[in-house]
Amino acid sequence: MRAERFAAVASRLGCTLGRCGETPDVGAIHHVRTGSRRLDAALDALERETSESEAMRKSAVKLRKLLKKVRRRAGKVRDLDVHRGLLRKLTPELDSDPRASRAGDGSAGSVLKQAEDLDAELERRRGRRAEKFRQRACRWQGRLDQRVGAVLQAAAEAGDPPANAGAAELALESFAGLCREIPVLDTGTLHDFRKGAKHARYIAEGGDDDWSKRTAQRLKRVQDAIGMWHDWLVLATEAQEAAGGERNELVERMESRRDRQFRSAMKTTERVREELLGEWEDFAKQRVGRGADEAGAGLAKTA
Repeated sequence: MRAERFAAVASRLGCTLGRCGETPDVGAIHHVRTGSRRLDAALDALERETSESEAMRKSAVKLRKLLKKVRRRAGKVRDLDVHRGLLRKLTPELDSDPRASRAGDGSAGSVLKQAEDLDAELERRRGRRAEKFRQRACRWQGRLDQRVGAVLQAAAEAGDPPANAGAAELALESFAGLCREIPVLDTGTLHDFRKGAKHARYIAEGGDDDWSKRTAQRLKRVQDAIGMWHDWLVLATEAQEAAGGERNELVERMESRRDRQFRSAMKTTERVREELLGEWEDFAKQRVGRGADEAGAGLAKTA
């Protein structure tokens, strides 16, 4: 079952890379980045079934190396798409007639001019990075096919897997490990925490049961809340750099959004973290209890 899901996710990613080899538009780039993370999570679940296989370990390392490279390159383009979208939320006049927008209040006109200059710079960066991605996409698609094939072959050679752990269980186990690794949340750790929560979410999405779906939904809330804060954080930095290091009106507006989103992200993350860790602890206790019952039953049979 997990091999089938892994193969399906890999196939979708390969198709999207092929599309990027022609036109790396906003949607295709977004799907490459999310698809690479979903494939990484599906690989985690598949590896769990073949933990004794050295061939699987080696093939998984090679695939993850490729996925990291693809994801990083796609992320450089995707971040600019997101930042241009946020800039329009802050200054929707960008999509209207700039002369009409600047005809009124002088302060508003100044902010709009700053936004136009920043948007033009982000668009130029996006064009350069997207073209580099387009040139590499088809080559990556071929490598992906080869490395996915090696993983599937190693999984087949490993034989019948042990009893499957549920997707929600695997996701909560991953999330609990993340919380141990990053026990304190602040501006320095929140982004890394988001990446770990996103990975756990994609693991949960591998299940069709209600528990897995609920777990995935809660992890997505964390991912989205932190992601919005981080996007405003980076955009404010980009705006200040474009202004020559000055904190102009546009930068001040962005910093205000950034600070509000940070407070919201912390509140959401702390609430969901408490819920999921409590759920994981309850499940772990039940699992220990079942193990003790099974051991007792086994001793009774041999007595």
